Amino acid sequence: MGLALLILRLAVGVLLAGHGAQKLLGWFGGSGIRGTAAWLDSLGLRPALFWAVLAGLMESAGGLLFALGLFCPLGSLFIGASMLTAISKVHWPKLWAADGGVELPLKNLLVVLAVGLTGPGRLSLDGVFGTSLSPAASMLGLAIVVLGWYLALISSTLAAASTSADKDNNGDDAQTASIAAQADVEKRQLEVEKARAAVPIRRSNLPAD
Repeated sequence: MGLALLILRLAVGVLLAGHGAQKLLGWFGGSGIRGTAAWLDSLGLRPALFWAVLAGLMESAGGLLFALGLFCPLGSLFIGASMLTAISKVHWPKLWAADGGVELPLKNLLVVLAVGLTGPGRLSLDGVFGTSLSPAASMLGLAIVVLGWYLALISSTLAAASTSADKDNNGDDAQTASIAAQADVEKRQLEVEKARAAVPIRRSNLPAD
């Protein structure tokens, strides 16, 4: 059992740590912190740089802690927070990875949840040094994760509402400007027509030869 958990932790933890390094440092073909921030900004997560740094740290630090089996379930909580946000903001409601769905982040979430509940096993730093978090600390960490996830959703929802309101206002302003321009054109046309109509009248008032 200890060996099986070690293999599972190393495979998932190291890959997720690398995924976090892609976001933070641009390693392994990643976009780096600026590219990640731009992507998160497009999803409505603002301030985007803050969420980019947080996402990268959650995955890189969480992956390393998970792979080492250190301070369990802290690594599971970090990874779980990132996966929950990815599921809700990027992949939902599609299921399969081929369609951009929740398949991969859901797998990661379930794996770290299972290890967080069972413990990292005897072939881990926690198994050697007894450094696992207490139940109270684990529950506090879980509460912080849920709160952070909720704040991310609220942030993106407010940003989307603000963007929609700006578009509506810009649309109203553009419509008002268009109406005003049309009215000005019609006014000028009316003045031209009046001027043209006045020309024959002035000529008719001239004395005959």
